[in-house]
Amino acid sequence: MDKSDVTSEPVEAQGERVRDQRQLVVEQYKNLRKGYGLGSFNLPDQASIQEAALALSIGGVDSAEVLLDQLHSCLLPLLRDQISTLLRSLDQESMLEDPGSNLEVIWELRSKLEHTLARIASVVVVVSPKPLPSSSRADDQHLQVFKSFRVHDLNMRMCRISHVIGNIFLVTCGHIENMNPTSTEESRSKLRGYESEDHHSSIYDIYDDDQTEEALNSIESIINCLNKSEADAAEEHWKPGLLMMDDLLYMAIRSSDVSSEWKSIRKPVLRLTEAVKPIIKLSRLFFAKLSKRGMNTKRLPPFSEMNSKQLKCLYESSQTIANDLHELWHLSVQS
Repeated sequence: MDKSDVTSEPVEAQGERVRDQRQLVVEQYKNLRKGYGLGSFNLPDQASIQEAALALSIGGVDSAEVLLDQLHSCLLPLLRDQISTLLRSLDQESMLEDPGSNLEVIWELRSKLEHTLARIASVVVVVSPKPLPSSSRADDQHLQVFKSFRVHDLNMRMCRISHVIGNIFLVTCGHIENMNPTSTEESRSKLRGYESEDHHSSIYDIYDDDQTEEALNSIESIINCLNKSEADAAEEHWKPGLLMMDDLLYMAIRSSDVSSEWKSIRKPVLRLTEAVKPIIKLSRLFFAKLSKRGMNTKRLPPFSEMNSKQLKCLYESSQTIANDLHELWHLSVQS
């Protein structure tokens, strides 16, 4: 995209130039979304795959670990920074003041993003080749970071990142397609007035802080996940189940705070709910003892001798117990 001097360019010509820029940028980001933003990383060029596969065949597991280290220490942080720059370039005020320069930045970012995503895809296709093995293998305790359960987890997280990135590219296209193609003060004033009306949300609210946070958090989570020990990763997997137990305990406590008339009518139900409370508390205590605040006060080795089947059982245990407690609670209140 040419960076010609447009300081003396007529408004009409400048508007036409910006419209042409806009169309080119939108087309390129739509193509980028097809390759890397629809829930899975498509294979990059065959040469990249062969290069990564050759390196892996020469060095075996050690080389695979190098590729994985490259993913979390270099490629994913680079992707995070590029996505941050892209989102900043979509700033509404900057687009109004200087649409041409912002479109230039977004255009140049497209090739950088494509290169980064191709490198990520070439690593992913080597360290987690399809078809994936069973996530419950009982003979892979020696594979450390490449235990099948962890490989499945990596693949799931990468698919999530791809989906989020696809949304960002969609946001980029929508934002650019709806931008004002001119830079006159009159046009900017009209657009600002338009933004204050009810239909503003249909134009610029496509791009919002929630999507920015989701995109950056998804990338950050996988960077952190690849650095975690098996014990730390277990704690991360327990969080949803523990939150569910907290909610159940809150409901059990609230059930005791009722009128005396209701207590006399529903006395059997209250006895059952009272019996559920200590079970929930003991379940919470069990996981607290296994956490950093309990047994895991010292830093444990990054990998255990557990196989994938055992790891899966451990990681999913809080959710399994929470589901059982929820069923028990449901039965008690329906009695």
